[in-house]
Amino acid sequence: MMFFAFGVFVPASAILTRYLRRFPLSGPKLWFFPVHLLLNVFALAFFLVGFTIAIFISGDEQFQSAHKRIGLVLAILFLLQAMGGLTMALIHNRYPTQRRDHPFIDRPHWLLGWTILLLGFVNIPLGLYIPGGTTHGFQSSKTVHVLAFVWLGLLCIGIAVTEGMYRWSSRHGNDNWRNPAGAAALQEEKSTNANSVGNGRSRTSGHVVE
Repeated sequence: MMFFAFGVFVPASAILTRYLRRFPLSGPKLWFFPVHLLLNVFALAFFLVGFTIAIFISGDEQFQSAHKRIGLVLAILFLLQAMGGLTMALIHNRYPTQRRDHPFIDRPHWLLGWTILLLGFVNIPLGLYIPGGTTHGFQSSKTVHVLAFVWLGLLCIGIAVTEGMYRWSSRHGNDNWRNPAGAAALQEEKSTNANSVGNGRSRTSGHVVE
């Protein structure tokens, strides 16, 4: 349960929000937000179920290992992140704006989200090495370990490569990657200014002819 929460749904949500929404498909409708919300709902549900099961299984040895302590921290951060995300959604829905840059209120949400992702990546391997823990019931625990590490490695490589593309594109003036709404507003302003200049030249030309 925990693996799906922090190894699938949380990374998918983070990658979607930071990178995939930059493509023109997002447009003004912000298509990514419902998907982002759904992924986080699944992540939170899987995490809460897994966390509850872990508490019952641990018995008197609750929070005696690094894995369990990190899990407790993740539980607190996850709930704070969920409340913060809902608050941001209500604010943005109540006060919609066409902005060129992201408001400051978004930044703590991003920082907390990536912190949760990092802690989740650290905690998954720790959980795999708990005797009778995550790998209990599988025929070959080594296979599970290898698959888990390969998957996490691929995710890290994918995020690193995409982050590099994101930063390279940003340096070269592609605002669609950084802020599609802001890029659209800037493009509209440029178009309006160009039309104004064109109309002014037309009127000037007409005056000269007369």
